[in-house]
Amino acid sequence: MSQPPHNDPQAPEHVEDLVHLETMFHELGREDGLRDGRRAGLNEGRNLGLARSFEMGKEIGFFLGFARIWLLIAPRIDADKLNHRVIKHLEQLRDMAEAFPKENIKDAAMLETLDRMRGKFKTIVSLLGPWASNNMPSADQANRRLNF
Repeated sequence: MSQPPHNDPQAPEHVEDLVHLETMFHELGREDGLRDGRRAGLNEGRNLGLARSFEMGKEIGFFLGFARIWLLIAPRIDADKLNHRVIKHLEQLRDMAEAFPKENIKDAAMLETLDRMRGKFKTIVSLLGPWASNNMPSADQANRRLNF
């Protein structure tokens, strides 16, 4: 015995319902995917930005500390051993590091400033030359002079 045509899933009215149902689920899945993708992208972007900004901050902090320490010990070094250009470059590096923005800004000039700081650091190291690394106190000598 055959079933009546209105219960037949192959009937035209049922096929249209199935196509509509498939389209509806496709759209709902797409909307869910877009929403989840935005959320995942936001979290991934935040984490990447945090890691990148930490690395930049660490590098700038190194440049600032390097410049400040050398500017502190420069008066104790013989003038003939320390080029006056080094002092000028150290002051410029210190000023650039202190002026570097500490807020989250979208500015391409910030990366250019960081590149200039890297170049300035390389210039200072080349001007200091091997004298700086050969005449620095060893860790044992530096620890002996500490009083804490």
